[in-house]
Amino acid sequence: MSPHPDLDIDNIPDPAKAMYEAESFDEFWHHYQEVHASRSVRTAHAVATSMALLLLARAIAKRSLVTALAAPIVDYAIAQASHRLEGERTQPMRRPWWHLRAELKLFRSTLRSKGHRRRGRRDREVPVPESLIGE
Repeated sequence: MSPHPDLDIDNIPDPAKAMYEAESFDEFWHHYQEVHASRSVRTAHAVATSMALLLLARAIAKRSLVTALAAPIVDYAIAQASHRLEGERTQPMRRPWWHLRAELKLFRSTLRSKGHRRRGRRDREVPVPESLIGE
C-alpha cells in the first residue's frame, strides 16, 4: 500500500511507481536513479538545478521574493520537460523533501560524471584511444 493514499499510482509508469511506494529514502533513491538513468534527463536536471541555484543567488543579492519563488518553478519546468520527452511522468510534490534531496544528490553525481544508468537505456559510450589517455 502506498504511504500516500491520495497518490494516483495507476497513472505513473514503472519504475516511477515504485519510487512513490518506497518506504525509505534509500529505496526511493534506488528507483529515482532508474527514472533518471538517461544522460539527457540527468543533463536537463543538472541545468534545471543550476538555474534554480543561480536564481536563488540572484534573489538573495537583489532581495527579490519574486525571483526566489521563480527558482523552484524554473527547476520543475525544465526537469518535467525532460521526463515528458522520455515518455515518463514523475510527481515531485508527492515526496517533496525526498525529491529535493535526490535532486541535489543527482546534481552532485552528474557534475562528478558518476551519473547512474539503467540497463537497456545506456547511452552509447565512445571508446577513448589509448594514445589520448597517456601513461
